Amino acid sequence: MASFSADVTVPPGHGVMGGAWLSKSVADPWEAHGLVLQGEAYVEFQLAAQQMKPDSFVLVAAYGEGAPGYIPTERHIAERDPNLADWCWVALGAEPRLLEALRRLLAGTGGARSPSRPAPRQDFFIPSRLVLELRASRSRLPFGNRKPRPGIQQRR
Repeated sequence: MASFSADVTVPPGHGVMGGAWLSKSVADPWEAHGLVLQGEAYVEFQLAAQQMKPDSFVLVAAYGEGAPGYIPTERHIAERDPNLADWCWVALGAEPRLLEALRRLLAGTGGARSPSRPAPRQDFFIPSRLVLELRASRSRLPFGNRKPRPGIQQRR
């Protein structure tokens, strides 16, 4: 019988495809990091988090709670991304704050690990106070001053 890294055996005669998916779906739990970002953070934040831990598997879910809408990078603001006109409620300067939060979270997961002495696990949710910090400034994006649509409450 063939043995895979998942400690699952595949009976003879099931061919290569009989167990190929098993070896591809196994992640070392000591090298996986999960982050849930508030709002809808742009994909560049996921890519940045992955670059911060290049030897680990970093999963970023960027569709969390907190209602800040889109969290863009400075580049998208400079390019006047049309998505930001109606659905972005963060202040200018959100990118460096979020990147710093990602650095702090991922830095806290390092160190020597082994199954006999696992590293302490942390909650990888970006805290709600960061959302408040991102929204603290009253400054709006320069092109986000459209009037609210009828029937939609504007968040402040």
